[in-house]
Amino acid sequence: MQAHLRSILNDLFVFKDLGHLEGKVQKLKEQKIFFIFNGSADKHLINRIHRRAQVAAIYVYCKRPHWDEHLRPIFPKLKSITNDFGSLWKNLKNDVHAYEKVDNARIISSITQTSNEFSEYQDNLIRLWASYYNREPSYEEKELLLKTLSEYFYTNESMHNVLKEFKDTIGPTTAINWYTRESLISRLVNHAFRTSDWNLIEKLRYFIGCLYMQLTLEHSLFVKRYHENPFITLYRGQLMNRLDFDRLIKFSSRILFLTSFISASFQEHVAMNFINACEPSYNEMRLLFKIIINTDLKGTQLYADITHLSTYVHEEEVLIMSGATFIVTDILLNTQRKVPIVLMELCPNQQEYDFKGDNGDSFQVTPELFDPAENRSQSRISQS
Repeated sequence: MQAHLRSILNDLFVFKDLGHLEGKVQKLKEQKIFFIFNGSADKHLINRIHRRAQVAAIYVYCKRPHWDEHLRPIFPKLKSITNDFGSLWKNLKNDVHAYEKVDNARIISSITQTSNEFSEYQDNLIRLWASYYNREPSYEEKELLLKTLSEYFYTNESMHNVLKEFKDTIGPTTAINWYTRESLISRLVNHAFRTSDWNLIEKLRYFIGCLYMQLTLEHSLFVKRYHENPFITLYRGQLMNRLDFDRLIKFSSRILFLTSFISASFQEHVAMNFINACEPSYNEMRLLFKIIINTDLKGTQLYADITHLSTYVHEEEVLIMSGATFIVTDILLNTQRKVPIVLMELCPNQQEYDFKGDNGDSFQVTPELFDPAENRSQSRISQS
């Protein structure tokens, strides 16, 4: 059972008492957690777990699931109560995949009059990243990558055969397929970018470099398809902290700088399916990003349609390189849709903007950190 579960989640912890469980949850503030109860559900325990912001979903694997079905309307995060392990495994895999599509992005945001501070920060970060991936991958870097993955997945037997195939096939022509196919590896890459773990990024630079090379080629082919009609529209579901969203709607324009690789779909219903599969915690809310890209625009981060390279062809996915910059042009609050729509445009990494608050006043804002999972910063706004 555990071996099958670890093909989806590498970090698998087994608890026999509440004290150890809650202690572990307290430490895992940077990750979404998926709980599986092996045996009949305990309403009191589920209630305590359900309230945790980092808890994504709860599953109950028991002999008599009908005994616990009355709990599902009470706890929205309680996704499955079943005695069929195959059904549980499938539900867990689908839910983890959905969360990876809507909750893997760390967002840095800034509103300024001259954008000097933000541009300098953004430029320095992109230059640092570029030193890791904007060059020809080497044999030594590949060996370091394989060594790192072997150590990271050492106790995960389900990954041993995967890593053998990965060793034989990974390169600048297969990186995107591996990124979409093996979520445990892509999750590790985005975790490194999201947490600014430069030591881990250094160890993964061969894979990141291969992704960059293949995305560069695919980008050049992709934009040629839209020479006569350069504007495309993409959709992405996103979980965001409610306080962050409240700050977002106070301003008529805002720059968002995403530090992870992100994906979006040509199809709105695909993005909505992902976001609807994710139950927000009490401090979160669902959003739909409607992204406009002008393919004639120069100086943006790389992006490309990867449908033909992806394991999930039906998602009609566009992959966008880490470090992409967007300007939010409007936010649509429609009570009938229930999910606010954030209208945004991909823009060059170096550009100056003049921002106004919703009352017409100018504002100067120092860079602040947006994290969809946790609110870790206070708004620092000075009116001028």
